[in-house]
Amino acid sequence: MKPIFSYNNYREFLKDHYQEKKSQSKSYSFRFFAKKAALDSPNYYKLVMDGERSLTHRNIRKFTKGLGLGEREALYFENLVHHNQAKDDDERAFFEKNLELTRAQDDRVILTKDQHDALANWYPLAIKEAALLDGFVPKPKWIASRFDYRFTPEQAREAIELLGRLGLIEIDPKTGTFRVTQQSMQTPDLTHSHSAALFHKNMIDLAREAVDKQGSDQRCLSALTVAVRKKDLPEAFRKIHRFRNEMDDYFLKGKPYDAVYQLNLQLFRLDNDA
Repeated sequence: MKPIFSYNNYREFLKDHYQEKKSQSKSYSFRFFAKKAALDSPNYYKLVMDGERSLTHRNIRKFTKGLGLGEREALYFENLVHHNQAKDDDERAFFEKNLELTRAQDDRVILTKDQHDALANWYPLAIKEAALLDGFVPKPKWIASRFDYRFTPEQAREAIELLGRLGLIEIDPKTGTFRVTQQSMQTPDLTHSHSAALFHKNMIDLAREAVDKQGSDQRCLSALTVAVRKKDLPEAFRKIHRFRNEMDDYFLKGKPYDAVYQLNLQLFRLDNDA
């Protein structure tokens, strides 16, 4: 059987894997795999393999366990599944990049699907911060209304589940209530991340919206157009990062919280080299 890294379709990999295991042992079966992978349905492998079911996010890791994949193989399989089942071009491009990096054994900017979703959509992290507000109601409809329905209650529910999987909140399975943990989202270097770029584009769009909808008592907009020496830019970037961290420390002291804000700091070039 060829290495998993040569596959472009995860269902083809599943077919080849099953045929190889069957050739090695006639006792190997879909039921045997289901038991090994801790799956409820003994026929789920076959349904997925034949294209009659999609592989759910929850069951991907169960499959990697049942398939006996190593760490990098499991990472490739996960990204291959999401790539094959992607719903739009941006999502497909993200997982294609992850597949290329995994093949090249370069994990500098490989994010999980959950990490990608938390960045590519602006509202999961905003919901996490909203959960710190005094009087917060952990109901998707209330959360969506708090953000003027810029996302739906269903999207809020999915975001809560996402935050739970990332360990950013702890959800009580009995009541559905949750609390924010002290954990932050750990990611690789995001300097060249497509997901981070989507996050910043979304925030720029929201800032543009705030210019028209919010008064000067709700927002602070300031701009500076200036000539620079390019050799001074690294230190300027460090100063901006220090200021961002200082503002984070400042706002952390302000309990009880009653609003969620976004701080964007942008320093970028306007001209080009002649």
